[in-house]
Amino acid sequence: MLTTNQRIVIPQFPDENPTSKIKHSPIPHSQSPLPNSQVLTTSTQKKTVQPESIVIAEAPPNPEITAEPIPKNSQNLTIRQQSIADELGVELTLPEVVFLGLENNRDIKNKYLERIAQKQDLSVAEGLFVPSFTPKLSVSSIRWRNGGRLTTTGEVDLSAQVSVKIPTGGNISFVWSSEQGPDANGFGINSEGSLSQNLTLNFTQPLLRGAGVAVNRAPIEIARLSEKRNILSLKSKLIEIITEVILTYRELIKAQEQVKISQSSLEIARQELQTNQVLIEAGRLARVDIFTSEKAVADREVTVLASEEQLKKARLALLQVLDLDRNLNIIARESAAVQTNPLDFDNVLPLALSNSPDYLQVQLDREIAKYNLLVAENNRKWKLDVNASINNNATNLSDSSSDLRAGLVLTRDFGNRGIERDFQNSRVKLLQAENMLKESNQKLEVEVRNAIRDINLNLKQVELAQRSRELAQKQLEIERDKRTLGVGTSRSIDIVTFQKDLIEARNAELNARIAYFNALTNLDKIIGTTLETWQVRIENEQ
Repeated sequence: MLTTNQRIVIPQFPDENPTSKIKHSPIPHSQSPLPNSQVLTTSTQKKTVQPESIVIAEAPPNPEITAEPIPKNSQNLTIRQQSIADELGVELTLPEVVFLGLENNRDIKNKYLERIAQKQDLSVAEGLFVPSFTPKLSVSSIRWRNGGRLTTTGEVDLSAQVSVKIPTGGNISFVWSSEQGPDANGFGINSEGSLSQNLTLNFTQPLLRGAGVAVNRAPIEIARLSEKRNILSLKSKLIEIITEVILTYRELIKAQEQVKISQSSLEIARQELQTNQVLIEAGRLARVDIFTSEKAVADREVTVLASEEQLKKARLALLQVLDLDRNLNIIARESAAVQTNPLDFDNVLPLALSNSPDYLQVQLDREIAKYNLLVAENNRKWKLDVNASINNNATNLSDSSSDLRAGLVLTRDFGNRGIERDFQNSRVKLLQAENMLKESNQKLEVEVRNAIRDINLNLKQVELAQRSRELAQKQLEIERDKRTLGVGTSRSIDIVTFQKDLIEARNAELNARIAYFNALTNLDKIIGTTLETWQVRIENEQ
């Protein structure tokens, strides 16, 4: 856990957090949230927040997503016997994996370390008009010899200066100094020594270059815009990490299901082999047909080995993302229904324009470029200042003198080409920032359109793949019934072909469902609502 003045705060789950679950403690399963189509079709006002801590709350249940029912009398065990391999595993749901991904990720920790320096930069900029106080104490001693005479003298200087810059560009300073000299005989410092005090009040106000509230507050505004940009950069990093964790987790789900499909197909092939052996012994099937069933069993065994190896790779990839023990056997447990609510582009696009971190950062770059151009234009002006000062000098608190001065000072740098260079660079950067903003707007619109199109396409593919799987299952059942009843000319090779078609249909349906959920996650990332979906918020440290 990061322990700086900006920290990651993650409340506990209802019973325990996933970290303790990995050790041995059970926690209740929770439903993973998906990008809600009702949220995506409703434009919301963006709220400005300050990045002091990350808080992950329990994800609210989505009424459109229904989890598979769990029997009341069933025990929710943390460690159970894995069905696809004879080894123990730890069940983790998607919200728990997101929890662990944010808790252990080193990139997030580095981002929060960067925030320490970034907050100091903002503090320095906002202190531009804060008065400064500078005290000074000087003590000096001199020993000198004149023939056989040794003389020691000394002085004590005490001074203080207070200066403040005002928003109009002016500067006010107050200087007080006191000097204690040696006595009349030059033998050190005592009450008979000379004492002098000086009071000076200076005021300077620019009339051309450096004059005006806007140009003098420009550094503060630039720092505040940079701070907002830093927050968006942190938000973008969090979205990137959460998305990576989700996609990696779903790859593990797909690998697990593929192992189950391959094992199921192997079991079906073995049963078919046994059935054919019985039919051969009964004389209802030619002995040569047994080779087709034996080859089918061998092919399914190869598929099982390949799927189990893919499962190991997917599990290792997730452990790498979560930064957990590489020997830990994670079992993904996810059950979510496919949403059927259509997405309206006209409502999703405004939501993306007000939430996308990348697009908002480009907007801030343009605003920063405007202030930089304002400063560069100001530096091209002549420097004309009004100066006024009051000076009072007193010796031994008796003799005193004072003077009042005021005047104008006009200066101009000739031959300094850097001023014009800086102005042209600032002007060009502003034009570039405006072009980048237009480009980002168009890019975001295209990405949203493509993401919605992918979701709709994947949704149709899920429906078609489900229908194809049902038909393949029905086709295989009919062919089996025909052979069992002795109706028609059912052959072993036809059974094997239909079994293969069923396996392909089940894998196609699995891939379509995973692709659909990943498309929703991708849209969530594009429009910048990933943190809202997973109830991750960035807030000030109390």
